[in-house]
Amino acid sequence: MRLLVPVVFLAVILFALLAMKTLPNESVSPQTYLFIETQKHKNGTIINGTPSTLFIDAPTYDLRDSTLKTVEKIELNSSTKAIYGNKFQISGDIGSGISSRLYPIIDLPYNYGEINIFKIDGDNVTLNCYGKNATLIPGNSCRRKMTQPETIGGRLLNVTTTVTVYNRGKVAVKVQR
Repeated sequence: MRLLVPVVFLAVILFALLAMKTLPNESVSPQTYLFIETQKHKNGTIINGTPSTLFIDAPTYDLRDSTLKTVEKIELNSSTKAIYGNKFQISGDIGSGISSRLYPIIDLPYNYGEINIFKIDGDNVTLNCYGKNATLIPGNSCRRKMTQPETIGGRLLNVTTTVTVYNRGKVAVKVQR
């Protein structure tokens, strides 16, 4: 009986050490952040002048399978409430290409141009997009489409601008430099 108590005690300690060594690797998931993305697309048709040969940058991030991969350095910490992604695309007689950028949201309200984020409650986002209020749950979006003449680079174009704000839900972030 005397020998049984120390053997059981050592077995419990050994089991605990093995569990501590294996469990963190199995149970620790990467930090996730709520991802709010705006996609602004301008498509132009020439009214007066010649079509543009303008080409803008390539995107700096990509979202697939709830993983946000980026080549940008982004400062994320315990104060980060969400990540705001901004994609801008031009097409048609304006030119072509996509540019993008990521921003950590630390304080609310958060404003980026005509997008104003007022509240983040769990995974829900309350915002104003070009004068339209919306509360977005993960997977939802709001859209605004406008068509008007614009002068760009000395050319007159009829430009259709579509702005869509998405609540992409929680994502893991991988910086690939």
